[in-house]
Amino acid sequence: MLLPLLLLACPDPTKDKAPAVVTEAVAPPAPVMAPPLTGAALAPTPGWITATGTVGFQAAKVTRSHDANFGLNTILVQLEAGQLSAVKVEVTIASLKTDAAKLDAHLQSPDFFDAAAMPVATFVSTAIRAGAPADSALLGATHTVEGDLTIHGITKHVVVPAVIVAAGPGITASTEFTILRQDFGVTYPGKPDDLIADRVLIRVNLTAASSG
Repeated sequence: MLLPLLLLACPDPTKDKAPAVVTEAVAPPAPVMAPPLTGAALAPTPGWITATGTVGFQAAKVTRSHDANFGLNTILVQLEAGQLSAVKVEVTIASLKTDAAKLDAHLQSPDFFDAAAMPVATFVSTAIRAGAPADSALLGATHTVEGDLTIHGITKHVVVPAVIVAAGPGITASTEFTILRQDFGVTYPGKPDDLIADRVLIRVNLTAASSG
């Protein structure tokens, strides 16, 4: 049984990708940068700009990989002197879409995200600085982003690389990094003959235009 599975094994989407540095989250310093997110589109907040973008991930099991995107997301940013200084992201788990409706339902079940009990995932930056993390595997990375990532009701502090570029009066930003799903309490192993990979590739892209 093992040899056929090895022959069918799909390429690992997390291979040679930048792993997030994950540690325990600590309480952010006051003042809080923005109001708590609600799971619905946020109204404009003083000092914050609503960005457009995509949030998704790629995960693999022995036989194939799947791309997923969250159709509903809210991305808020702060710009200072044309530079990205803060970002806050919320995605609605129930808006998750892959290439298979049956898989969508399973990912939203208690085996994975448990959308009914934990309907949103969030990221709140605590620092953004020029220069990529040491040994970053993200091609063209220009910055290091730190912040608190909450998935499946578990919050961890992460440090990831990003590509942040001035675009007229605003910016474009993107990141691609891997996490261990077990760090966030997502432990479903998959079928015995089609195990799910531990690492998941996260992708975020955004564009924000200065309101000034």
